[in-house]
Amino acid sequence: GSNYYSIVADGVYYQLNICGAVNNPDCNSIPEPAACQKINGPFYALGSATEQTVGPLPTGGYGASVTYGNGLYCANGVPRVSKINVYCDIYAGQGKILSVVENPSCVYNFNMTSIFACPVYNPNPNFQQL
Repeated sequence: GSNYYSIVADGVYYQLNICGAVNNPDCNSIPEPAACQKINGPFYALGSATEQTVGPLPTGGYGASVTYGNGLYCANGVPRVSKINVYCDIYAGQGKILSVVENPSCVYNFNMTSIFACPVYNPNPNFQQL
């Protein structure tokens, strides 16, 4: 199996991995790419797994926002960045990319759902394992 999620949006193929690098030898323009884009031939690295930051969702709610910086440089001299909003969905299984939009230029905004973005239920919050 693969260690990444993928989607085709507006005729462009994207791959991303939430927990590390995408295992794709064709997307190796930077060390440990966390997200890749394929347009008319070559793959472009959209952020490095070594440049990960995690925070709350910009809209609030259950989930997390994961950002990968320091991707392959764009023509405008700015490194590509991926921002992945992972929303809690107990029915989504491991996860699914719902959409990706490049806005502003060279910033790739992914929205996805995953059961792993949901809070873990603790039936006995006072229990402490010794």
